[in-house]
Amino acid sequence: MGKRIKVHPDFLKFCESHCTEYSYHELAEIARERFNMPEANRCFIDNFFRAHNLRNRRCSRGKNQGAIAVKAIGSIKKRQYYKMIKVGRKWIPLHRYILKQAGYQLTTEDTVVWLDGNHMNCELDNLAVVSRATMLRAIKSGYLKTDNPKLSKAGLLLSELRGKIKEKTLNR
Repeated sequence: MGKRIKVHPDFLKFCESHCTEYSYHELAEIARERFNMPEANRCFIDNFFRAHNLRNRRCSRGKNQGAIAVKAIGSIKKRQYYKMIKVGRKWIPLHRYILKQAGYQLTTEDTVVWLDGNHMNCELDNLAVVSRATMLRAIKSGYLKTDNPKLSKAGLLLSELRGKIKEKTLNR
């Protein structure tokens, strides 16, 4: 167990009244200067706040010492290639969430394809669920290089048909 730091009696009152104004780092400096607590540091302040059920909405990490941003459930954020939605505590891809809400049962074999090629366009009529083999066959044949959703859909169907034909000929 670590050594206990003696706390000035007025320090708790000060923290209760000013906990949202200062970061942990700033509160540690104040504790050292005003309240004669030379051992006080950011970790001590963090533990002190936890022990006394205080809440500090300021963050002492990083360049920005502003308020901590917590995204609400249902929030959408953009990733490099597609959008993510917050469901519970997890972030999941928006296109997969939309398909699950529409009743699709996605497996590990399934891949989602954006028919117009725009990964930020997550409308249900722009998404297609195909197997990985079909998608790879369509990419290899050049059927997905168009920004026209109808041509992409036709290319995926043609790739799927080619796969079925190949499967039938191998089974003979």
